[in-house]
Amino acid sequence: MDGSQKEQDFLALFDMHVDALFSYCFSQIPDRVQSHELIEKTFKRGWDQITEGKKLGVAEFYKLLDESITTRIGVRGLFLPTLLGHLSVKMRHSS
Repeated sequence: MDGSQKEQDFLALFDMHVDALFSYCFSQIPDRVQSHELIEKTFKRGWDQITEGKKLGVAEFYKLLDESITTRIGVRGLFLPTLLGHLSVKMRHSS
């Protein structure tokens, strides 16, 4: 497959799935700016892999997005205070 066809296939995949991937990302990280950043990063990583010769479908893009979400939440702990707050409220109400 030549570079032009790879680009066309990539753009078609992007057009067909970007909204669903964004919705999924936003459900995990309810911040539009951060979700947009992660979607951009995901498609950049996907394009890099495609140009290296790998074949990627939508499932691989979800996997890349999940990795980015896990890294964002796990390493940076952006939503850990919120999660801990919810857990402490639940624990107080269950006692």
